[in-house]
Amino acid sequence: MTALIAGTGLSTEASALRQLADSDRRQLHYDLVLMDWRMPGQNGVETMQRLQESGLTSVSAVIMVTAWGYEEAMDDAQQRGVRLDAVLTKPVASSTLLETIGAVLGRGIVTETRAEQKAIDQVDAMQRLRGARLLLVEDNELNQELACELLEQADIRVVVAGNGQEALDILAADREFDGVLMDCHMPVIDGYTAARAFRSDATLAGLPVIAMTANVMAGDREKVLAAGMNEHIPKPLRVAEMFTTIARWAAPRGPGTAVTTAAAANECVDLRPLPGIDTRIGLATTSGSSALYHRLLRRFREGNGGFEAQFRNAHVDSDPAATTRAAHTLKSTAGTIGALAVQAAAATLEHACANVQVDAIESALQAVLTALEPVLCGLASLVDTEAHGIATLPNGAQEDATPAMADLAPALLCLKELLADADADAPDVLEEIRRQARGSPLAVALATVAHDLERFQFEDALAKAEWIMLGTTI
Repeated sequence: MTALIAGTGLSTEASALRQLADSDRRQLHYDLVLMDWRMPGQNGVETMQRLQESGLTSVSAVIMVTAWGYEEAMDDAQQRGVRLDAVLTKPVASSTLLETIGAVLGRGIVTETRAEQKAIDQVDAMQRLRGARLLLVEDNELNQELACELLEQADIRVVVAGNGQEALDILAADREFDGVLMDCHMPVIDGYTAARAFRSDATLAGLPVIAMTANVMAGDREKVLAAGMNEHIPKPLRVAEMFTTIARWAAPRGPGTAVTTAAAANECVDLRPLPGIDTRIGLATTSGSSALYHRLLRRFREGNGGFEAQFRNAHVDSDPAATTRAAHTLKSTAGTIGALAVQAAAATLEHACANVQVDAIESALQAVLTALEPVLCGLASLVDTEAHGIATLPNGAQEDATPAMADLAPALLCLKELLADADADAPDVLEEIRRQARGSPLAVALATVAHDLERFQFEDALAKAEWIMLGTTI
C-alpha cells in the first residue's frame, strides 16, 4: 500500500498537490491520502477540492484527520462538494486508524478482526453490568426509549429523569445508583450544570457520571471532564462502545436478575427502503432490533412533523439557547435513525444558532426542511406492527417471529466457510437461512450480509456474518 500524508510538515497542501500531480503524470498510484484538515494556507478540504477539480486519478481513497470536530469537517466537505471516505478525530488510536484504513480500502481482514473483538468486548461488558442500576438523564423521548431498551435487555435497571433538575431531585431522595448517563443539552438544567452540582455534594463525589451528547467537536471531552463527568459517549449511540464505556466506570452493587425483556427484543418487522434514511445505520444503533427501530422511526415522525413551527417558537422563547437545543436534538435523533442528510443540515443550523449568525439561520432552517420533507413522507407510510411478536411481511402475511436459532447453526457455519472461500453458492445458502429465520432479528441482521454479497464484497460479508454469529444464540 502506498500512502501520502499531508500535514503541517514537509507535506503541506502545496507540496501534496505537486506530488499527486507528479504521480499522475508518471501513472503511479496512491492507495490512500491521509489529509490534515487545519493547515497553513489552504485547509485539507480546500486541497481535496482542488485535487478533485484537477481531474487527477492517482488516488483511491481519502481520510481526513482533524482535531477540530468530525461534523465541522464533514460540513465543510459537503458544502464544497468534496468526497471524503472517512473522517477521524485526533487523537487517533492505532486500532481505529487500522480499522478505518481497512474499511476504506476494502481490506476485510482488519475490519473482521476488530469487529470480532468489539463483539467480544461488548458481551463481556454486558455480563459485568448485569444487575446495575443507572440513572438516565435525557429529555428526548426517542433517545430515552432507545437507551432504556438497550440497557434493560442487558439486565440493567434504569430510572429516567427528563432534565438535570429532575436528576438532582431523584438523587436527593434515592442515592442507590451505580452510575449516571447524562445528556449534556437539556432544558431547565443542562448536563454540565447538573454534573457540577453532583460533585459539590460529598456523598455523590464518587458516583460515576458519563456524558452522552451528539457534539464531538474539539474540546468537548475536556468540557465534560471539567464539569466533573468521567467519560463521554457520542450520539448516535454505538452499542458496543456504550456498554464498554459504562462498564469501565460503573459496577453493580448486587447480582443480576433474569432478563425479562427478551421477548420485546425478538419483535420484528420488515422495513422497505425509506427515502433519506440509511436503515442499516439505524438497525446497527438498535443492535439489530427492527421492532425497536420501527418504534424509533414512528417517534421521529411524531416528534418532528412540526419542526418548523417548533423551531420558530423556540426562536421567540425567553431561553436564548432554545433554538440551538432544538437543532441539536434534531441532529441527534436524525443520526440515530440514519437520516444522514437531515443530521448534517441540522448540524449546520445548530452551529448558526449557537454563534448567533442571524443571516445564516433562515437559510440553514430551509435546508433542514428540504432534507426533512422526504424523510417524513416516507415515514408517514410505515405500517405499524399490529401484535406483539408478529412480523409484517412484504406479501401482507404474518408469521411467528421466534424461530429456533439452534436449528440454524449448521447452515450459518456453512455460510461462513463459503464466504471465506468466496464461493458462488454463498448467496443461495444465505437466502435459505434468511427464509428460515424470517420474522427474527437474525433475518434483519443478515440483510447487511446480503447487501455486501450483491456487490461481490465477500470479505465484508464474512466480517459481518462472524460478528452476527458472535451475538446470536446458537
